[in-house]
Amino acid sequence: MASTVSELLRITKDILDYSLTEEPSNVAGFESFPANQCIQLFSIKVVYNIILELAFDSLSMIEKKRHVSSASLLRSLFEYYMELLFLAKDPENYKQRELDAKREQQKVLHIIEHSKDPSLAKHKTDSRFEPRKKELNNDLNGHYQKSLWNLCDEIGLNWMYDMVYRTLSFVAHPSIVNYSNRYFKADSACEMLEYYPAPQLNEEDAIQRLVLLSDILVGSTKCIHQILPNCNTSAIEAQLEKFACEMVKAIPRTST
Repeated sequence: MASTVSELLRITKDILDYSLTEEPSNVAGFESFPANQCIQLFSIKVVYNIILELAFDSLSMIEKKRHVSSASLLRSLFEYYMELLFLAKDPENYKQRELDAKREQQKVLHIIEHSKDPSLAKHKTDSRFEPRKKELNNDLNGHYQKSLWNLCDEIGLNWMYDMVYRTLSFVAHPSIVNYSNRYFKADSACEMLEYYPAPQLNEEDAIQRLVLLSDILVGSTKCIHQILPNCNTSAIEAQLEKFACEMVKAIPRTST
């Protein structure tokens, strides 16, 4: 890859290494908070751990110039980042996401109940099936499930859903248009002109994905240290700001 990408890779690795080194590990003080806030903090900690895992693998796929794999991982990373910010915004948001998850369980039970697949028949006769269905019906009475777009909108980042998430989805999901644009070229008579069985991530896309990855790492690391107790927030934010400035300086003006 070009020198710009190499420099962005270096900085992003530094951000990831720093985030891993400074990851808050002490959760002993969580129990001193009210129950709903305690659960919120534990959930946020789990989501942040998943973000670091996905960030590590995303960086690896970008470095290996994997076009589809890096997009798929970054797409999942984006979802967890929005989850983190939403949970961190208000302790009551945990209840929303808990009920959203129960709604997904309810959908699965509905599919099982109405399926004619014989392999699912045993689940319908399970002694836990009907009680769980009734429990979910009671818990979800009047509940409105929030989509990823709703989460993005509530934290003021719906533009990222439209500009980032949709763009990554176009690559991560099967797309005939993507095949012909990326993997082969043919004329109007369907005569094959060129064929690329394994196209590598190009420089422009690599830059965009590294910028996204670094932004998520900086944003999520700042968020976790702001909301968890006993964190050296000011020092963390100062270092993250330095990393962010490095990224800006390393990006060519024509690529911004």
